Amino acid sequence: MTSHSRFLVVLCATGFFAMSIKPAEGQTTIRACANPAGQLRLIGAADSCRTQETLVTWNSAGAEGVTGGSDHSVPANGPAPLSATPVVLTDENTATGFPAYMIWANVSLQYNSGNPAFGTAPSPPGAGCSINYTVDGRSGSFVADARGVTFPIFAFGQNDRVVQLVVALTGMVGKDLSPPLAPTETVQVSLTCSTPGFVPPPTGPAPIPVKATSWTLTGIGVSKGFQ
Repeated sequence: MTSHSRFLVVLCATGFFAMSIKPAEGQTTIRACANPAGQLRLIGAADSCRTQETLVTWNSAGAEGVTGGSDHSVPANGPAPLSATPVVLTDENTATGFPAYMIWANVSLQYNSGNPAFGTAPSPPGAGCSINYTVDGRSGSFVADARGVTFPIFAFGQNDRVVQLVVALTGMVGKDLSPPLAPTETVQVSLTCSTPGFVPPPTGPAPIPVKATSWTLTGIGVSKGFQ
């Protein structure tokens, strides 16, 4: 390990960790391999990554200048109802110092079958979430990953049936940018969800909205671009 400082960036739902890590006695370096799908596997000090993998390293001790909050978000004002317009769950995530980032997110969505006896209609039958990002000084918004879910048919027709589903996203920020992302550029990452095409009916009972009840957003800067 060289004498210069290493940096670990963690993107989180309520803040931003920026760790300036200086090598020290007894410090442990964690080594992992990232595959093109964004999955990590830990390896030993003498092990190498496979051809299609990227080596990721960070230190587990000696962190200085840590700022930010938890990477887990439980809404202070209760669940976030979703609509056809994307609802931003979190956008307070900033990162600099690396030419690429691996991002993970999980969103817990709640669907309700409704109950005609009480004048409530079922939630829309599907929803989708995405990890988006922008780069300061560049135009446009980019998608790191987007996933949709369809609620199980067995829940239809069951009064007041609540189904909780988790949307898992894994994205690689900066991988496909042209020109490539520079370590000096600042990246802003957000997590959004919606119920695509959902329009409440003009008459009759209004559907119970799909709700995002909790979410996480984490990430790590890697020391070189993805191949």
